[in-house]
Amino acid sequence: MTTATITIDRTNTICAHCGYKHDAHGGMNADTLEVVNAKPGTGDFSFCVNCGRFCVYDFSVAGNLRKPNSEENIVIANDKACRFLEMKWRVMNSIRAVN
Repeated sequence: MTTATITIDRTNTICAHCGYKHDAHGGMNADTLEVVNAKPGTGDFSFCVNCGRFCVYDFSVAGNLRKPNSEENIVIANDKACRFLEMKWRVMNSIRAVN
């Protein structure tokens, strides 16, 4: 199975789902869930802190991110780092909603 690569960089991006403008990106080793510092490449995943959805880096499109295709959605759905990020986002989003 393919493992997701989630990266860190200061590349400006726009979420293809909600339009949120990102000016920084955190990274994670998909196997150890440790924070890493790497430049994103085409095909790497980006997680939106605003809407909680994944995009895919594609530097040929406006905003540098596109929505995942069917195969990429399967990788995201089965990747432990992606699941971990989504779970943490849901927890933080529910805390923000209460405060």
